[in-house]
Amino acid sequence: MERRLAAILISDIVGYSSLMGADEAGTLAALRQLRGEMFEPVVARHRGTVIKRMGDGWLVEFASAVDAVASAIEVQAGLAPHENIRLRIGIHVGDIMHEDEDIFGDGVNIAARLQEIAVPGGIALSEMARNSLDGGMAVHFSDQGDRQLKNITEAVRVFASGGGLEGTPVPSGSQPSIAVMPFENRSADPEQEYFADGITEDVITELARFRDFKVIAQSTMFTFKGRTIDVGQVARELEVRYIIQGSVRKAGERVRVSAHLIEAATGDSLWAERFDRDLVDIFDLQDEITQAIVRAVAPRSGEAELRRAATLASRDLGLWDIIARVRYLLYQYSKESCQEAHSLLQKAIQDYPEEAIVQSMMCNVLFLQQPFGWVGGRESSMEQSINAAREALRLDSQDANSHRAMALFRMFQGRDDDAKLSMETALKLNPNSAEILGSAAGVYGPMGEYERSMEYLRRAVELSPNDPAQTTWNLGPTLSTLIAGRYDEAIAICTMSMEMNPNFPSAYRQRAAALALSGRPDEARDDVTKLLELEPDTNLRVTAQRVPLRGEHMEKFLDALRAAGLPE
Repeated sequence: MERRLAAILISDIVGYSSLMGADEAGTLAALRQLRGEMFEPVVARHRGTVIKRMGDGWLVEFASAVDAVASAIEVQAGLAPHENIRLRIGIHVGDIMHEDEDIFGDGVNIAARLQEIAVPGGIALSEMARNSLDGGMAVHFSDQGDRQLKNITEAVRVFASGGGLEGTPVPSGSQPSIAVMPFENRSADPEQEYFADGITEDVITELARFRDFKVIAQSTMFTFKGRTIDVGQVARELEVRYIIQGSVRKAGERVRVSAHLIEAATGDSLWAERFDRDLVDIFDLQDEITQAIVRAVAPRSGEAELRRAATLASRDLGLWDIIARVRYLLYQYSKESCQEAHSLLQKAIQDYPEEAIVQSMMCNVLFLQQPFGWVGGRESSMEQSINAAREALRLDSQDANSHRAMALFRMFQGRDDDAKLSMETALKLNPNSAEILGSAAGVYGPMGEYERSMEYLRRAVELSPNDPAQTTWNLGPTLSTLIAGRYDEAIAICTMSMEMNPNFPSAYRQRAAALALSGRPDEARDDVTKLLELEPDTNLRVTAQRVPLRGEHMEKFLDALRAAGLPE
């Protein structure tokens, strides 16, 4: 199989399917003219080889990027007067392989993805192609920064003509951002215009509570009201990664609100939902629908960021990519991934010393290692965690996650009133965060507030039902069930945690205690055996340090584990 370096040009006719649907004969005639009188003669003059005609486009190989780009510029200039046929062109210099009169490889794959994000009438080049050009030719192309192309592992630096790129223009490393388009009133009733605007405003306000995302202000978004929306155009104008669109339709005393979340770079729909309700109290209804949208959107966009961050090489990581990457690593729940997350954040603290979120995430990393036993000195780790939380709050007193972290520390210190105060502050700042609600369940559980702990857990799971963090969210509610004597419920919660993560030691520790207290000593001893496999150095003394129970509740817990065979 022949392998070589080549310049690859891929072109595509914009809106080909629509053109064929509107005028098949006319479109085919225009395509034949384009092919015979312009595109292929231009390619031949610049020593290109048409490898494949693809119905609505071409795959072309050139010996040099200069020839490929000169060909693309000439074709686009020749098509400029014609409004009915427009091309997108992508060019990359890379490794290709030739087999059976076809070519494939990274050179082809990247050129294809570049073509997808070129604007109609424009050309998108990779940095490899751009660096091969002389100054006179290179001046036609503006730097668009690093782009994460679909199904391409590493980010590609892109240069473009024609006014930018389709899809999100956000370079790797920038803060993820969301635009909420004005909800469209599709009712005959003009009164619903106020309802639609109210939902738009409320969704923007509620999403702004999530500090991980930049949310475009409503004053900007309402300039799009009444306009035909092109997702790619909006993404370019506002530099956003995600777009929310929605509509309102009223029929009699019923109202239907539809909403969906779009990833701007790909056009993929990440989430969509329809809400049918009785139009009884319009303000209560508006609040209900707003909360439902926000609770669905925040986890979905977060999941998309995790997937994106997982594909980035360390050298490509900017601040917000680091945060997403750290979250991705934490969700692996391994000592090695936790150590990598810690290393990333240590460097981030040096590079971004004034960013509260970096300190807040460091807090999370240090704190998470403790129930797994991945830290050498618990006291030292706890002190570092608290210092990170304090620094985050110094930098940004409105950071909900830092107040959440402080609540957990104070709960472990036995400062219940202070812990509640910090937790209530976090919930007030962001009542729709699954992470904060899950932590609230953990804070109130060891205090014996069973109902409150279980309610927060229910709400957290409702917001993010497949969240890997649920294993840690379950710890506090399990302790509340033990305190309340609801041993079967405690066993069920721990079993659920084990199903999600079979190597989570705290679940075995807590279930062993619940089994012993419910009169099932053999099963309790089996769980202690598994606990000692996962944590060979654990014992009752270590347990007393890691489990935030106090007084008679701690004694009861330790006695149960002692009976199950956990050494002193």
